[in-house]
Amino acid sequence: MLLGKKKIKNRYKYMFLNPGMIGVYAGLVLYFTQIQLPLFAVNLLELLTNVTTVLSMIIIGSKIATIGIKNSFTDKEAYFAAFFRLIVSPLLMIVLMKFLNFDQMTEQIYVIYSALPVAVLMPILAQKYGGDIDFGSKIVVITHLLSLITIPIFFWLYSII
Repeated sequence: MLLGKKKIKNRYKYMFLNPGMIGVYAGLVLYFTQIQLPLFAVNLLELLTNVTTVLSMIIIGSKIATIGIKNSFTDKEAYFAAFFRLIVSPLLMIVLMKFLNFDQMTEQIYVIYSALPVAVLMPILAQKYGGDIDFGSKIVVITHLLSLITIPIFFWLYSII
């Protein structure tokens, strides 16, 4: 989706071999094989995990400063994307979880996860693959600010249904 309608020779290679997907593959291998990493690797991954939040907030702040807060909230297409990410996705997940027989904690995790904002990685990947960086940044800004309201609402909605 980041590439749009551009004709790219190895489109599927980019789709399945980007840094995010490689991390998913490594996580799946570690999960299913139950390989125990050495202590230094565990400590390094823990350090990287703790730094990720700080770095993502710095990136969001820089995007807000670059685009401007006013320009972030004037793009109707960004609101359309945010609507599907923050409203439609959690509603569908709540309905789906009510039909499936998971334990309550698992259902809550899925509902909250579906209500989370767009990843900060989106404009970075858009830049790398020649997509619309500004649009990706606007969606990140809008969804992060609106998710402060929508996440508690959907968690509450899940709990009363």
